[in-house]
Amino acid sequence: MELRTYIGLQLQDLVSRLTPDNVTVNNGVLQVAHSIFKRWRPLYRSDDLFTEINLVLGKFSEPFMGLFQVSLKDLHNKRHFTDTHQNTDNLIQQNRKNPEVLKQQFSTLNIALKLVYDLSSQDLPPVFEDNMAGICALLDRYLSYDNPSLHTDDDAEAGPLEYAKAGIFEVLRLWVTKYEDAITSHVGQFVNSSWNLLTTLGPETKYDILTSRALGFLTSISAVSRHAANFNNEGTLRQVVERVIIPNLALRESDVEMFEDEPIEFTRRDLEGTDSDTRRRAATDFLRRLMEQFQRLVTETVNVYIDHYLKEYNANPSSNWKSKDTAVYLFCSIAPLGAITSSQGATTINPHVNVLEFFQANIAEDLVSESSHVILQVDALK
Repeated sequence: MELRTYIGLQLQDLVSRLTPDNVTVNNGVLQVAHSIFKRWRPLYRSDDLFTEINLVLGKFSEPFMGLFQVSLKDLHNKRHFTDTHQNTDNLIQQNRKNPEVLKQQFSTLNIALKLVYDLSSQDLPPVFEDNMAGICALLDRYLSYDNPSLHTDDDAEAGPLEYAKAGIFEVLRLWVTKYEDAITSHVGQFVNSSWNLLTTLGPETKYDILTSRALGFLTSISAVSRHAANFNNEGTLRQVVERVIIPNLALRESDVEMFEDEPIEFTRRDLEGTDSDTRRRAATDFLRRLMEQFQRLVTETVNVYIDHYLKEYNANPSSNWKSKDTAVYLFCSIAPLGAITSSQGATTINPHVNVLEFFQANIAEDLVSESSHVILQVDALK
């Protein structure tokens, strides 16, 4: 049997199993689809690959959009695939006070977001591009959505709401990185949503993935000059550093506990840069991306906070050691330029900082002093 025919029959079988009201069956179908489509993500572009993707889009797009999205007609878009009101968005709105159904529908939403990423991984599907306004309106609505029924009691356990919002930021980051022209008119609303989230989320570890994804989105848009220009003034940068960078870069009790429980793993991740999903890494990456755009302004702004935290530390070193940790992390974020590799470290230095002077005044003592907090000694090694 020809490959196209085989894929077509498989897709037809999957699509035929979607139902208007059985969320368990629908979630199973979407999960199988995700297991098939996710293999596209790392593949190199080829004619055979795009033949397969186009075949999938031709058969899967319409039922998927009908299940995933609110009626496109209601959102004033160009296409209208279904008149059913039994789609994920409407069911979530209808079951705000029904925790069991709500959690099932958020499971559907989470799988659907993975599929949006899968289908966009090689090229932006025409169905997404044609209906970008409606899709973005839907995604933005769920970035601000809240419901106590979806909250978890465990501060370390993320719930379906956090995973859904993190999934939205993953999709947005992909789109901004690869298809910026298609989404540029909608970026502003997502910047506002990410700002609102980042300035209101608590320090609990259950929000770590969501926070790192939101910061990752801001890092991506900061690479685009026309969007980065929104940060190009001292007042805005002070707000960013004070309300977003520092709260997510500063040590939390959970970080200290991790160091106490697994000091070698904590140190290894920090030194090798494998902490890709942590708040600290995401905040550092965001600050470095802003540095690429506005080197002098960012340096001058951040130096104000470095001096502030060093003064706090020097006023009471034993009690305020976390202040020095914050200052060192801020300095390490703005001192190097370009990529930092595990073999060579930083090869280019910010000309607006004096690394040797900072080392002699603030770092050298922690390498030899027995009274320095052990985490400050780890900072000094880094």
